[in-house]
Amino acid sequence: MNLFFLIDEHFDRVDTHGARNRADIMMDALRNPHIPRRDGEWVGGEVTRQFWLNAMRISTPTFQRRFIDEFQIYLDSMVQKAQDRTEDHNRSIDEYFKVRRVTIGVKAAVIINEIEMNIPEAVMQNEHIATLIAAATDMVLIANDVYSYNVEQARGDDRHNLVAIVMRTENLNLVDTLDWISSLHDKLVQKFMDAFHQVPHYNDPQLNRQVAKFADGLGNWVRGCDSWCFESERYFGKRGREVQVTRVVDLLPKLS
Repeated sequence: MNLFFLIDEHFDRVDTHGARNRADIMMDALRNPHIPRRDGEWVGGEVTRQFWLNAMRISTPTFQRRFIDEFQIYLDSMVQKAQDRTEDHNRSIDEYFKVRRVTIGVKAAVIINEIEMNIPEAVMQNEHIATLIAAATDMVLIANDVYSYNVEQARGDDRHNLVAIVMRTENLNLVDTLDWISSLHDKLVQKFMDAFHQVPHYNDPQLNRQVAKFADGLGNWVRGCDSWCFESERYFGKRGREVQVTRVVDLLPKLS
């Protein structure tokens, strides 16, 4: 996860060209981990290279191929996010979900659940497993955007935040916006649980164990992300535990 945080922090500081350059550096490091990085290059290349060398020691070829493919999609979306910021482009709710489902990095991250597995692509494309992944992704992005909204609105960087987008497009105040988002989240929980109970069983006992472990890991990922948001100090500082209990947040003043 530290690799994803590095991307989140550093890509927010550059324009479209800078984001594209950093994305290309990271993908080159993933695809060529045994080649030393160039002197003076952005540090993300070496961080990625070392991350991948460690991951390769304990991962299957199936995982490695899938992670590289998903990580490319994720980084391309971060370039798109930088372009939106550079061009001051505001998206509709549907447009935002389409982009944010990738920029949140969940699909690339949850694949780490199968780091020691060999789940065939056909199994991963099963409608119920695909629904689990999609619902988990949306729940994580909703939680992340709600918890990060205060910090982002204060620094004027809430263009890629669901709270700000719903407020603008639906013409709602903050309280009604949170109610709107909460209702959507409740529907996603039900969607996830319905799909969870319909995950297919296969004749291969080992594959069944892997699929069950992966599906359970998706639910744990959603729950773990929620807890992390309060414990990490990233969004609520030292008051995270208090906010988790009271659900009360004082809006920060906007930075001039």
